[in-house]
Amino acid sequence: MAAAMEPDVQMGPPVTTVVPLEPGQEQGSLQVFGQAVPGSGSPSVAVGACPYSQRVYMMLEERMLAFVVTCIDEEEMPTWLTEIKKDPELPALRDGDEYIFGADDINEHVNERYRKESAPFIVPEELRGVCENLISALVETFEQWMTSKSKEGPGRKEYEEAVANLDKHLKENGPYMYGRFHTDADFKLAPLLHHARVTLLRVMDFELPKSFKAVNEYLQLAEGRASFQKYDRPEEEIVSIWSKKFGLSAQSG
Repeated sequence: MAAAMEPDVQMGPPVTTVVPLEPGQEQGSLQVFGQAVPGSGSPSVAVGACPYSQRVYMMLEERMLAFVVTCIDEEEMPTWLTEIKKDPELPALRDGDEYIFGADDINEHVNERYRKESAPFIVPEELRGVCENLISALVETFEQWMTSKSKEGPGRKEYEEAVANLDKHLKENGPYMYGRFHTDADFKLAPLLHHARVTLLRVMDFELPKSFKAVNEYLQLAEGRASFQKYDRPEEEIVSIWSKKFGLSAQSG
């Protein structure tokens, strides 16, 4: 593993490759700055448990766009990055001399800049709003429940309703968010849903009901994809990240 450099001696974005490139393939101009394992330093090659960073890795991987990854510990934000943007949001993407911050904006940039590679993954406009609403509801209710710090606290009922709505959508439109095709909506949803499932089981003792058959089948499909598995992290790391964020411990009362 490459040794982390001190921020004050960094002269610019270092390139630490954790994505193997094909023989004869040069490193492209695409560089993703993703979340690092806490305490691993900045820059680091220790990929952290971050569903937003994982989304970007998967999105680029499945488009077959060459990229390199530099992991950043948010507690040790390097000066060369804060000089580019005062409060940089991770993940971030460097495309040549251009920097894009935040997974949504990165997705939009990639779709515009690399249209040929992106075409198979773009969600049709008529379904985009529906997918965004379903994903937003899952994230908001998951965070509401975690904030309550209680197994039966505010947010549980709302989270179950959000999952039920997703299940209904997948039954009617599945197996993925847009039928048989894995799209940008799935790159966004799958890591978030996986993190919620893992965390709620360990922290709130909540197992995703088997009655949500379409959601369970969706998770099996999404988690089985090579791009997902390549950037997935151990469950202990996932639980640790979210527990720390909300001040919780496993098996909360």
